[in-house]
Amino acid sequence: MNRFKVMVLFGLIAMSSYGQKLDQGSFDSLKGEKKIKVEFDYTNAVIKNMSYADYVAQEKNWDTGSVEILRKFITEFNAATKGKIVATTEDTKYKLVLKVSEVEKRGDTEAVGNVVDAEGNVIATIKDCEGEGGKWGTHINLMGDAAQNMGAALGKLFKSKIK
Repeated sequence: MNRFKVMVLFGLIAMSSYGQKLDQGSFDSLKGEKKIKVEFDYTNAVIKNMSYADYVAQEKNWDTGSVEILRKFITEFNAATKGKIVATTEDTKYKLVLKVSEVEKRGDTEAVGNVVDAEGNVIATIKDCEGEGGKWGTHINLMGDAAQNMGAALGKLFKSKIK
């Protein structure tokens, strides 16, 4: 029985360390910054086995839905950073661009995050940006659930890395 408990504990520890990782660069440039702009880039994404263009043509509510997805991300990001840095849609000195590669039927989302300065230089790359989608609702709603999960995870990463 004790052996089983130890195995479960190690499994939980391994699962909790999975997720967003700073791959290249650093967040040193963000020291003292109060805000960071956030954008999702779906240009090269495969969404429900369709190209972005095909998905947008089929999804009638994409214009309002994409704004809601971003809002959900920002809300959870800001809750996780606890004011250390605030995500916004306003122009700022730095921005976080989430290049989405895939969105599954349940809304599960995979992306790479790039922190970019005003000149367009990538100062940090975050790999394995993932968000788990939901179980009920429209596809956009499921994508919003994934954005919330991704926002919370990235917010925690930013809070831990910005000194």
